[in-house]
Amino acid sequence: MVTETDDVVRATGFGIDEMVAGLGRAGRAFVDLLRTLDAEDASQQCPGMAWTAAETAAHMINIVRRGMGDRRRSGTLAGLADQNDIGIGEIATRDPAELATLLEADLTEYLALLATLDEATARATVVRLHAGVKADVSTALSYQLFDELAHGDDIARATGRPWDIPAAEAALVLRAGLPALTPWVKSDVLAGAVQRTSFAMPDAGAGDGIEIEVGEGRYDVRAVDAAEVEWDADPVHLFLALAGRREPQGDDVTRVAGWYQPI
Repeated sequence: MVTETDDVVRATGFGIDEMVAGLGRAGRAFVDLLRTLDAEDASQQCPGMAWTAAETAAHMINIVRRGMGDRRRSGTLAGLADQNDIGIGEIATRDPAELATLLEADLTEYLALLATLDEATARATVVRLHAGVKADVSTALSYQLFDELAHGDDIARATGRPWDIPAAEAALVLRAGLPALTPWVKSDVLAGAVQRTSFAMPDAGAGDGIEIEVGEGRYDVRAVDAAEVEWDADPVHLFLALAGRREPQGDDVTRVAGWYQPI
């Protein structure tokens, strides 16, 4: 699932068209969610976060703009948190309808740009992410899909709105995003004894299983035969648990979630 010969993360098991379709659906759902909010909703604190619903929406605009041309990146996770706050402050409005309009316009432009990429170009083009991670475009886009799904859930929980995460999209963000999460692996886990786990996601119609191996200074994520994995995962619950949005249920999910810092 990951090729490390040139220090670039290249997740496999999906295509650029699949990723762009997921980004489009989740992004449009995010915009629709914002359009249901009023000023009181916008001021609600998102659970477990320092941001209100409106500030979280402003952050999502920043995420899209990073893909479109804002090349500011942080070398550390602490710096990333500061950069996120700076970006939120650069979006002047906190009106949910105005935020929805801004996000929709940016998404429309960005998705049109992504639609011009073929598979070879998306895989050959390398971009810089945060905390020193480099990835091909297809893999890098998992960061945006992660944010669309997770922050939609944040706003929905803050405002009492429904938010649906399709199993296929949760599986996609795990398949594409897990290999690029090295900066979020806890330092003691990364430096400790080798630990492994492997799982499949049959409810999402995903093909290969995923194996994670961490320890002795290495973090590897690779595709394995789905018939030979240790356990089956509910991709939505696993995604939300790894994202810190739900308490992990079950020994396997609890163990894996414990390897990562809050994402």
